[in-house]
Amino acid sequence: MKKILNPGLHIVKITELSEGVSKNKKIPYLKCRFENDYGYIPEIFYINDTGKLYLDKLFSSVNILENEVNSIHLLGKILAIRVVDDLKSEKIKNEYFRKVNGFCKSSLNTLEF
Repeated sequence: MKKILNPGLHIVKITELSEGVSKNKKIPYLKCRFENDYGYIPEIFYINDTGKLYLDKLFSSVNILENEVNSIHLLGKILAIRVVDDLKSEKIKNEYFRKVNGFCKSSLNTLEF
């Protein structure tokens, strides 16, 4: 079984997609699984004003134009991501979670976030 990717820069493939709606706030989302030989990381992108910025960067990083946006086009795409540790506060304790912090085209000549 694969583990969660370590922090750092990774070339990954989008291997799974699912869409849904958050239970509490009723916000639609897109969930992607980014994977390579070293592990994987799931990431949820909320489809709202805040999340649109991240979704635009994701689609741009795999050369999908804004007028062609359809989540199914992401499946199988290869890109570079930056994984970071993120401190997420909970009511009782603090826990570290890993998250995707940036995207870029997979060409090694253009690894800019």
